[in-house]
Amino acid sequence: MGFDVNPVRADIQNADARSLPVKAGIADMVFMDPPYGDNLNYSDDPRCIGKLSPKDQRLDRALDLCFAEAHRVLRDGGVIAVYICDIYQHPSQFYPVGFRAFDLLRKRFVPLDIVSVVRQNATLDKGNYR
Repeated sequence: MGFDVNPVRADIQNADARSLPVKAGIADMVFMDPPYGDNLNYSDDPRCIGKLSPKDQRLDRALDLCFAEAHRVLRDGGVIAVYICDIYQHPSQFYPVGFRAFDLLRKRFVPLDIVSVVRQNATLDKGNYR
């Protein structure tokens, strides 16, 4: 089952990752691809954490609530996978969102691996990022 505040497919239900409509301890795996900040317009939904700037501590608090909810729905031995990146805004603003998220995840989870995805300087504004 899948959830998003802006579902784009029929098999994804509308829900906020900070409050999932499922019982505790039922999931074997949770995969999250949260917004990295306000670099893209993800949704007009006011619950969307993609409205929060990467320099705003509210983004970290929102991510922490998402990770707490993932912890709640995972069974013992369950795994969380998070696809998230840092943000570089020209000319010299770097926001280590991925590193900050990793610190938040370590409060509840034991790391199994870290995978780096390289986009080879591809940008997300090409319309095919979904």
